[in-house]
Amino acid sequence: MDIKSVQVVVRYPPIANIHARWTPSPSTLSVTLLCSAPAIPPPLIRWYKAPHKLLTTEPNLTLNKLSKNTLSLQIPQITLSALGTYKCKAENEFGQSSAEFNLTGVPHSPIFSSQADSVQSPMLEYNITWSTLTLSPIVEYLVMYRLYKVEEYSWRIIAV
Repeated sequence: MDIKSVQVVVRYPPIANIHARWTPSPSTLSVTLLCSAPAIPPPLIRWYKAPHKLLTTEPNLTLNKLSKNTLSLQIPQITLSALGTYKCKAENEFGQSSAEFNLTGVPHSPIFSSQADSVQSPMLEYNITWSTLTLSPIVEYLVMYRLYKVEEYSWRIIAV
């Protein structure tokens, strides 16, 4: 019996997508945008800022090739001039693909860090702790709540 082995390499165009990694600090907010574009052969990946500016490493931007299919764009300090639409474009001999990320000054949804068991007393007090990624100061939050185990389930709103 004669056994032979064959290696098959399937070539395909890139499929680009973007993932954001946020890094908050007390005085600034930074973001690293990861453009991942799986493809064979590996694609050429480029970053653009709308409308058509090709991005390169500058004092306020850093490009890093993390793998043959991933190129990151780091914005170490987000300012008003950094806001806008970022596009990663990946291409190889079989095709091209792009993805966009809109960097805005709109605050992100709050991230709650209080524990479910933080009821303080029989008076049913509850401490709520949260944080929000934002470029501008937030002057007021509106908190909607309702009383637990009350027949009337009407929501109440307080400003904090």
